[in-house]
Amino acid sequence: MSYQPSSMVLFLTNCSLTKAIGGGTGPDENQAITSVLSNSLGDRLLERRRSIFQLVKNATNFDWQGTPVSELEFNQGLSSGRDLGGRHSATYLPAIDRYEGRFFHALGTAGKQRLMESGHHTLFLSGLYGLLRPTESIQLYSCPLASQVAEQWREDTLLTDVMCEYIRRFEIARIIDLTAIDDYRQLIDWEKIAATKTDVLHCFDVMAAGDYALTSFGKCLAGELLDLTEDEIVDFPFEHRLGTVILRSLGETVPGLPSENTGDKVPGQPSESRPIYEVPLANLPWQLAYTNSFRRDVRRHMNEFTRINQATLNICRDPVTPRADTVKPIQGHPDRWRYRLGDYRIVYWADKRERRVVLDLFGPRGDVYKRLQGRIEG
Repeated sequence: MSYQPSSMVLFLTNCSLTKAIGGGTGPDENQAITSVLSNSLGDRLLERRRSIFQLVKNATNFDWQGTPVSELEFNQGLSSGRDLGGRHSATYLPAIDRYEGRFFHALGTAGKQRLMESGHHTLFLSGLYGLLRPTESIQLYSCPLASQVAEQWREDTLLTDVMCEYIRRFEIARIIDLTAIDDYRQLIDWEKIAATKTDVLHCFDVMAAGDYALTSFGKCLAGELLDLTEDEIVDFPFEHRLGTVILRSLGETVPGLPSENTGDKVPGQPSESRPIYEVPLANLPWQLAYTNSFRRDVRRHMNEFTRINQATLNICRDPVTPRADTVKPIQGHPDRWRYRLGDYRIVYWADKRERRVVLDLFGPRGDVYKRLQGRIEG
């Protein structure tokens, strides 16, 4: 299968629980992501894969829905092959053929072929393999991203380092994050990715959350994104909508507004506000904007990314009508409202003249109110 990406666009998504069985012997190591990494970084990745392989095969406290992971059917033939830093023989399929979950089912056979021929880059996040290229040879396995696995990947910045080196090598200008599941998205340090000056658009679906959004993402990729050129995708605004899928940046400025490093007051906004970032949304009664503080808060809580996006849509439908314990004005803070999201709070104000909601703070309830009070007293 030919795969020679050359564009400045990178699609990122996660693996799938459902997989195709079978395959052939002998991995094509020229297709592995380690083939495009420095030797030292490639060796680190293989060493981490080997460690997680040992966890899958031997850990007694690692189970999936009550069954020890080592006893799952897909892991019975899992071997310490060259793909996992070992030397044993194994049976392999390219990752794009092995995975058959919601995203890949929605992508379809034709979509997979078009992805391979599009010239755009694609990487998969995997509990066992970390990061994979579509044509990389992988075994049949089951490795849920449970806490034991996630902790190993997050004990350092290995996966982020791999991403950064990949970005630099192929001069990636824009990443489309189609991971859908927050546990996978959290494996990457997005602040460090932002430091590479590569633009990232994180995706969410207005009608579905979690892994259910993967179906929409697969259809969006096959039906719209793969039809677009490199220039068209790189030129997406920092808020873009394709059907029910919204692609959203966390860090683009609006031309004409003060820079992030200034303390200039934005005309018409409360005196303690920082520069705001406008987010054009179609078919909503109120438009959306957010402050630097809110952007930083979201980056600190990427595990809540999907819920935050769903909440912002609800806020923009009616931000200034109290709704039970969900939407309330904040006592002692004129013009400030809060949206309850479990133990978290979104603090915002509403510009009725412009019909614009400005998201200001996000975080655990006590932390948000403490910061808000400190801002007023300061």
